[in-house]
Parts: sequence; structure tokens; C-alpha cells
Amino acid sequence: VIYYAYQKNAIALLDDSSARCFARNLGIKVRGSLGIIIEGYKRKILSYEEARKSIDKLAEVMYLSAEVYGMAIEFLKSLKSTHNTSAHTL
Repeated sequence: VIYYAYQKNAIALLDDSSARCFARNLGIKVRGSLGIIIEGYKRKILSYEEARKSIDKLAEVMYLSAEVYGMAIEFLKSLKSTHNTSAHTL
């Protein structure tokens, strides 16, 4: 993944912290699973409910500290209020 991203000047999709650090040191942009879910919600590819369920399922299959999980949910909630506000101002 890192080699491909380096060769193609692409974003590397990585959850492993050591791999992410290594890729960043090579100048490669990285995204993790949480970042993909959040981006999907931002771009309205996922609904709030789908994004929330995806984060919950992710926490079932890989380690997320309580702090990271909480931050992801709070960030998603803050985006939801932004989505709701912008929908009313159109």
C-alpha cells in the first residue's frame, strides 16, 4: 500500500500507527478507516446513521481507544449539526 501510494502520489489507506508514521515520513498522505467514514459522511455518501453504525462496527473488529471512539462520535455529531444547519439555510 505504501509503495503504491508513493509511486502513484496517492493517499495510503492505513490504520496501523507505525505504517502511518512511516508513510508520512515519506511524504505520503494517509487516511484511516475512521477518516474514510467521516469523509463519506461529509460528502453525503453516508447518512448520519450509516456513519454512526460504521464507526460502531469498526470498534467491534479493531481496537479503538475509548478516547478515539468518543472523539469520532463527537466529531460526527458536530458535522451533523452543520449538515442540519446548512440544509435549513438553503
